[in-house]
Amino acid sequence: MTHLFNSLTLTQKRLLILVKGGLWGELTGTDLFEKAYHAEWEELTELAAIQGVLGIAYDGMKELPESLHPPKNILIKWALGVEAIERRQQHQIKALQSLATLFKENNIRCLLLKGAGIGKFYPMPEHRESGDLDIYLFGDYAKGNHLMEESGFKVDYTDRVHSKFYFHSIPVENHASFLDINKNQTNREFEMVLHQELIKQDYRFSEDFGVYLPSLSFNLLFLLNHTVRHFLATGIVLRQVCDWAI
Repeated sequence: MTHLFNSLTLTQKRLLILVKGGLWGELTGTDLFEKAYHAEWEELTELAAIQGVLGIAYDGMKELPESLHPPKNILIKWALGVEAIERRQQHQIKALQSLATLFKENNIRCLLLKGAGIGKFYPMPEHRESGDLDIYLFGDYAKGNHLMEESGFKVDYTDRVHSKFYFHSIPVENHASFLDINKNQTNREFEMVLHQELIKQDYRFSEDFGVYLPSLSFNLLFLLNHTVRHFLATGIVLRQVCDWAI
């Protein structure tokens, strides 16, 4: 691991140090920030944004001695970026709560995959970035889609794994299955493993969100498969590694 860390650029090393601080509340290698100048801080914050860890790195930066903090203008810009993440998270959670209420009124149970559910494990859940809502309706996939269409929402059926619609401007993916079971035998076998985890009924109800959240073992298995698929298809960002770590 030391050899791998040493092969990184200075900006990448600094970012990992801050992310570690943001996740675990401990900082090492702070000497790498002693001579950080304006352009380097700009490069670091841009990389953090690209990697989906702007908020986490911000939390780590606050653990640094004040003498090692970035210039004031970068600090302000960074803080504003984190506030924007917090607002998006609040909007997404409100949308989720509203969607959960609609499902509940129609006797549909909802399981939240990834996203804000994983964020609950973070020291600062509101700083874990997420884009869309991934849900599973415990066999009521078609019923859920029909309900959304009856409620005036356009449902996209292009993808084989999930339908997609926008709810309060938030993209929602309603999963018919967890994986693309038509792709290969491995996916079908892994799908069965995930359903076996659901049968154990270790999932819990979140009063905050109004939906069910998967068990720890389900999350570990699902995230591992999801991350590998992303890595092979388009690559992954540091936020996905953080999800797995946390």
